[in-house]
Amino acid sequence: MKRAISLLTVLCLTLSATTTLFAAGVDLTGVGARATAMSGSYRAIADDWSAMYWNPAGLAYTTGLGAGLSVDFVMPRATFQVANSHYYMNYGGSAFKPFSAAYPVEVAAEPQNFVVPSGGVTFNLGRLAFGVGAWAPFGLGAKWDLLQTAKNNLGRIPGVLYDEYNAAYPNVEYESDMQLIDIHPTIAFKVSDKLSIGAGFSYIIADIAIRQPAFLQNPYLYNQQLYQYLASVSDGGALTTLNLMRQPPFDHLINDVQMTASGNGYGANFGIMFKPTKSLSIGASLQYYTELDLEGTYKETTYFGSAPIFDGVSRAYADSLLNYNIINAEQYLIISNFYSGQVVTRTDLDDAKAKVPLPIKFGIGLSYSGFEKLLLALDFTYTQWSAWDIIPIMNSAGAEVSELVENWKDTFLIGLGFEYNVGIAKLRGGISTETRAAVDETMSLTIPDTNLRTKLNVGLAIPLGPVALALNYEKIFIGDNTIDVWNYTDAIASNMAGTYMMSVNNLMIGLDYSF
Repeated sequence: MKRAISLLTVLCLTLSATTTLFAAGVDLTGVGARATAMSGSYRAIADDWSAMYWNPAGLAYTTGLGAGLSVDFVMPRATFQVANSHYYMNYGGSAFKPFSAAYPVEVAAEPQNFVVPSGGVTFNLGRLAFGVGAWAPFGLGAKWDLLQTAKNNLGRIPGVLYDEYNAAYPNVEYESDMQLIDIHPTIAFKVSDKLSIGAGFSYIIADIAIRQPAFLQNPYLYNQQLYQYLASVSDGGALTTLNLMRQPPFDHLINDVQMTASGNGYGANFGIMFKPTKSLSIGASLQYYTELDLEGTYKETTYFGSAPIFDGVSRAYADSLLNYNIINAEQYLIISNFYSGQVVTRTDLDDAKAKVPLPIKFGIGLSYSGFEKLLLALDFTYTQWSAWDIIPIMNSAGAEVSELVENWKDTFLIGLGFEYNVGIAKLRGGISTETRAAVDETMSLTIPDTNLRTKLNVGLAIPLGPVALALNYEKIFIGDNTIDVWNYTDAIASNMAGTYMMSVNNLMIGLDYSF
């Protein structure tokens, strides 16, 4: 049984699970206090250690020996309310029913706060500059207790015969954790006072862990040929039982899917900076990554529904269906055991492999310093999230055991930032907006890329001798997104329909030191 798990959801998670500081997709942009305070409108400025991330050509405009550190304190919050299933009305019922064991109440992700550091050291020899930095270029993840698999219906569905699917199912169904670090040596060359070029090399270290459910359609419910046959051979009492067998929480067979993996990847970024006048600067950069080569474990465990009152009936039905060649031997195993309460490990690999692409990113920016005490900057960024489409999971023999389905789309960001001198201090701020990468057809709780997002930033930098201390605040506004349609691939739900709601607050401390 293939499972299109959303491994890509967590391939770029930083220090722990749950949503971290991000742009669209799973793209982190919190590198450098000055750049972050200006909402990332920094490609045409980039004259500190964070140039290694934003535009390596800017490294040529640093001076002497320098070092910098920025630390994000990220406080994300997310809630989700699952949509009703459409099956009941689609197949002749008069009202919608809940989706399997996910009852239609608003559920919050486990609240967690995170610390995400980045930093670098630079050295300028005049026309040639060097540096090495480290940061988390991407980040995303989630931790949710959404399903009511044990006896915890709490009256949310009055009159339901069963409020327990299988108490053995893990309490937290969506869980992810990963570390991804980019170690980034960089070189820049000042061609002239007006022109510089630069390049950097990325060495990516990644470790991931993910768990999430896979929902397989109940054949008693979704297979109309099977249902019509059973209805035709059932008397009134048996037909009543058959219809009860189709009710939530048993409208799906729930599988637990887990993968842990680690690996490496490589990449490079290139930049150019042109200063046609003393006040005007133009910068552009391109970031490219190879595929991440991941190896680890992959496990699928089926938790059959625990309903003894239906177990004997389903076995008798399965025998009849097999005898009349309506189902095959593999289908018989599922149908006959559907209400048995068994826990069966279907796949357990310690040699799973996957090659996962990371997106190409291109950006261009302008900055203007011709106003007294005021610096303005404008940036535009394109990110090729469409690289995340369908990716196979293989075993060591090269056979496909599952696949990752995302089908994301490319994103565009536009941002405006400013810096204003207030005595010896610098007041900074910015606003940016970016389109969404994820699509409704593959949306799940491990992907909080719910909608168009707008970031507002404000920051203050104060020099303390050779050290500059910066404090920033960032608020990310993300529109709610309601998905009404459940999408199925090979009888497995490939999305989670419902209403996604998110908000993110971020605090940053930055230190820059000039030796």
